[in-house]
Amino acid sequence: MESPDKINQFLSKMLMDEAPELTAELLLQKFRSEDIAEIFDQLEQAEIEGLYHAFPTGMKGELLIYAGPTLLPVLISILKSSYGEKEIAEILKDISDDDVTDILLEFPEEQRNAILTYFPFQDRKEISHLIVYPEDSAGGIMTTEYFAVKDHLTVREVKQRLKTTEEIESLLYVYVLDREGKLKGVCSLHDLLLAFDEETMSMIMTQDVIFVNCLEDQESVAKIVEKYDLFAIPVTDDQRHLLGIITADDIMDVIREEHTEDLYKTVGTAEDEIYTKNVMRVARIRLPWLITTFFGSMLSAAILSAFNRTLQEIVILTSFVPVITAMGGNIGTQTATIVVRGLAVGYLNIGKLKATVLREISVAAIMGVVVGFIVSAIAVLWHGQPLLGVILGLSMVSAIIVASLIGSFAPFIFERLHIDPAIAAGPLVTTANDATGIVIYLGLATLMLQWLH
Repeated sequence: MESPDKINQFLSKMLMDEAPELTAELLLQKFRSEDIAEIFDQLEQAEIEGLYHAFPTGMKGELLIYAGPTLLPVLISILKSSYGEKEIAEILKDISDDDVTDILLEFPEEQRNAILTYFPFQDRKEISHLIVYPEDSAGGIMTTEYFAVKDHLTVREVKQRLKTTEEIESLLYVYVLDREGKLKGVCSLHDLLLAFDEETMSMIMTQDVIFVNCLEDQESVAKIVEKYDLFAIPVTDDQRHLLGIITADDIMDVIREEHTEDLYKTVGTAEDEIYTKNVMRVARIRLPWLITTFFGSMLSAAILSAFNRTLQEIVILTSFVPVITAMGGNIGTQTATIVVRGLAVGYLNIGKLKATVLREISVAAIMGVVVGFIVSAIAVLWHGQPLLGVILGLSMVSAIIVASLIGSFAPFIFERLHIDPAIAAGPLVTTANDATGIVIYLGLATLMLQWLH
């Protein structure tokens, strides 16, 4: 791939050229398809449209494959407005069935069906089969381009078939089926090449096959592939009939997508925000979490109001409220983020809840003692009141431990309720920790009010 600097230099020169055909020709000479898609990402829609029309049909299809979340809707819009169903089918004909499925899902159902009529019967059958699965399921991301043979065939016969097979997306594994088309075993290409020609596939295959159901969530599939270091994983129906495979490049896309989704959820937003220029849409994405934070802040304000008498009598208590809430919020968010990530990668589960909570409390206690000692010393030196230092120290230790408890338990509770645990690492945990921190701090101060003068 070309460096970003080289791409940007070429882009600046390209924009000065008014001939789309010449520009497209230069792009094809200098850059790979992935680089051209990156260049397109930096252009205005009118410039993209002019150049896209100038590319040969095959390149138009490749650009659809490598287009990112910003570019793909633009290219789909161009296809809808400037090309007929037959022309679109021609552009998509050399793309793998799973990629064609993803692209066709961007079209209205009526137009999608019209485009499919121009595909060969077998391709149309495969795409129609793929399109019924949920987008984020194993069936939704699988490809039907795989190499499978019956278990009674000899190694010599399979090798002969390999020589005449059409292009397949992944040929690292040979899948072995029984007479009913059910997945029986798997054989790596390496093992096949080293086997004796007279042996049958049932003799050399691995029977302990790792596979997933077609309705399995894509995040679970990614965890399985990552756990077993697979280059591809077969997808079956409930009766174990082989339906397709999911390749490593698709798994990498899933991991990136899920990680990005979790990252945005922790701050109460969505990936869509990056790609939209509609300020109202951005506001709608952010507003629910802003409102959540607002009501959480109002809860904290109500708690402060309840301790109004204490604050009036000892005004200096007020100056340390932000310190208590900031430390508790920080620890709670740290803990929740660690637990959420552990759940996401499969390292943590409900069986490890006790050990996880005990570890986080221990870490929080150590940090609480250190920070509590520091804030106590500052309070004594600043205001000359040892008892204030004791209250602050105890409050800091307690608030940090409680924040750690909330951060540990919340993701597990969300998961049990079938709500994405990533939400727990965001405003909800921060708001809860602010409120509990204030209650602990001012509650202790109220109990010791008679001595705190």
